Amino acid sequence: LLPLIENAFKHGVDSSIDASFISAALICDHKLLTFTCKNSFKESLSKDYGGIGVNNVKKRLELLYPMKHSLEIIKSENVFDVNLEIKF
Repeated sequence: LLPLIENAFKHGVDSSIDASFISAALICDHKLLTFTCKNSFKESLSKDYGGIGVNNVKKRLELLYPMKHSLEIIKSENVFDVNLEIKF
C-alpha cells in the first residue's frame, strides 16, 4: 500500500494546484482488505500513470496474492482513483 500512498503525495500535493487533496481509506475484515485512494493532480504536470511504481505494485500483488486481488486505477479529470481488493 505504501507505494500507492507515496504516489498520491508525489502527484497529488502540488503548490501550483489551487485546491489539492488526498483521500484514502482502508477497510479490513476476516476475508477482504479494501483500499481506496483518490488524489488531485495537475494534468499539465502529470506523466502517464502506470510508471515504475505502479508496475512494481502490480508485480508484487501477482506474486503475493495470485488470483486473489484486483487493482483498478482510474484517471479522470484531474483525479487519480485507486481501488485495491485483496481476498484472504
